[in-house]
Amino acid sequence: MKKSLLVALLILVVSVSAFANSVSFDTGAMFAFGSIKSTTNGSSSESVDYSAIDIPIGISYRQEIKNDLGVVGSFGLLIPVNEKGGSVEINSDNLPTSFYFAIKASCLVPIQKNLSFVSTFGINYSFGTKTITSSSLASASYSYSISQFKFESDLLVEYSVSKNFALRGGLNIGIPLFEERKTTSKVGSISNVNSSTISGFRMSVAPVVGVAYQF
Repeated sequence: MKKSLLVALLILVVSVSAFANSVSFDTGAMFAFGSIKSTTNGSSSESVDYSAIDIPIGISYRQEIKNDLGVVGSFGLLIPVNEKGGSVEINSDNLPTSFYFAIKASCLVPIQKNLSFVSTFGINYSFGTKTITSSSLASASYSYSISQFKFESDLLVEYSVSKNFALRGGLNIGIPLFEERKTTSKVGSISNVNSSTISGFRMSVAPVVGVAYQF
């Protein structure tokens, strides 16, 4: 199922990029906050406060369809800085860097001759795995995987500095819809896998800056 979703998203991104009338590179800092609880084998933990910081780096392709309405395909990396759930804090050494795809509808509103407002909304899927090998036992390893679907929206301002190039900045806002975390402990040929579903209300806000090339 996951492989099929990834293939479908990749096809959509490639199809958009092949006919895109702009391509952009963006980065920033993503701050997540809210509350979470974990459900494993039907048993749920207590809800705890949650916060996290990630660095998003991505490339987006925008295809105008009609009257400044379009579709955007994006992909990139989410580089973790830290994560805290309740009193437990996890640093970047133990968190996976995630790869993401996003498909969003887009609306561009001209404000002035060289200035436009861009809003998008759609779905983002990210996944990542961190594997740590034991320093004392070569056949032992531990891996931590995260996969997430979230609603995502961008509120951006683009300023054209020339016919083809524009500077852009604004906010990226995300609300997780589904998240699964999996831990796998392996010693030799013996593996132990635990899978948990993460629920609760969270939101991410990311100030972003970037540059766009317009075809």
